[in-house]
Amino acid sequence: GGNCCFYDLDPVHFYPVIPVTKAGRLGPRVGGASCLSESWVYYNKGTYYSARDLLEDAVKAEPSNAAMHYHLGMTYSKLGRKSDAVLELKKAVSLAPNSSTAKDATTALGQLG
Repeated sequence: GGNCCFYDLDPVHFYPVIPVTKAGRLGPRVGGASCLSESWVYYNKGTYYSARDLLEDAVKAEPSNAAMHYHLGMTYSKLGRKSDAVLELKKAVSLAPNSSTAKDATTALGQLG
């Protein structure tokens, strides 16, 4: 059908990439995972403002999602918003302290100084 979506993996980070319809358009967003995937594609392409816009909305919709806070923090870092980046990365750690997300966020915090 026309709504069939295809998924692929980012070859560098192995994150799932956004669903793309057969017509080449972005597929429908379904929950946080789809939004996260779409925002990470923007991030990896260097279109940080687009990633930021998606992630800010996603964090509002799912404030307890550590991965969303981590990705928003990483995006803020790329935009030169260090204090916002630190805040979001610390939030990611506090939400899921024993997760791989927390480990990645702690590493990023160390790199931000």
